[in-house]
Amino acid sequence: MVWLQWLPFFVSLALQVLVIGSLRRGGYKDYPFVFIYSLVLIMTTVVDGAAHADAGIRDWTQGFYRNEALRQLLLFTVVMSLMDRAIAGRPYRGRIRFFFTLFATAAVLVSVSIHWGSQPSLWATQVGRDLSFASVVLTLLLWVTLLSSQRKDTQLLMVTGGLGLQFTGEAIGQSIRQISHHNRTLLFIGNGLMIASHLIRLYVWREAFRRTQLPQEVKKEPDGNVTDCSNQAHQTLAETIA
Repeated sequence: MVWLQWLPFFVSLALQVLVIGSLRRGGYKDYPFVFIYSLVLIMTTVVDGAAHADAGIRDWTQGFYRNEALRQLLLFTVVMSLMDRAIAGRPYRGRIRFFFTLFATAAVLVSVSIHWGSQPSLWATQVGRDLSFASVVLTLLLWVTLLSSQRKDTQLLMVTGGLGLQFTGEAIGQSIRQISHHNRTLLFIGNGLMIASHLIRLYVWREAFRRTQLPQEVKKEPDGNVTDCSNQAHQTLAETIA
């Protein structure tokens, strides 16, 4: 069943190529941190896969966990950049930036200091779990910000939703691995959840960046109905031409 072990790897690699291809159409300008993360992700994925196929895989164990820590850190910065994009144009943007920078620095330092001294594999797993939990909290705040905004950015909502699914799956998967005590069934379930959430996020990002969408301003009428200003403008223009 060697092919079953490599199937998620090649599916992930294909989705990563599609995401990068979609970003190169113009999305990288609006989401530079997402583009940087995607490039680092595909490069480290190829390196990890090549090391896994090599007979000297034991020598790459430390390298794999270093790559995983780098990916988690970059994904954490992606969430920060999405939050910054969501509050663009608001008067309190500077204060929020300072708060999130302080929060990110504290989260990384506290997690590293708590788990420092453990085995490299366990240390990377615990720090990755902590960063995933912090990212989940930020993603929830991002969702609240986006849903309360009058400008509905569908693309940003999809990118955020994909991240939320991955962070939730990773947090659950990491917790199951921690309590597995080398039980093969629990390890398989934990790893399966993490892989599935990763692939789902890549698919959602592919769909989000496949077409460039402009934010739509939502206007509430006095009677409580919601009007899509962009659609209304198109209808008005068509009537004028006719």
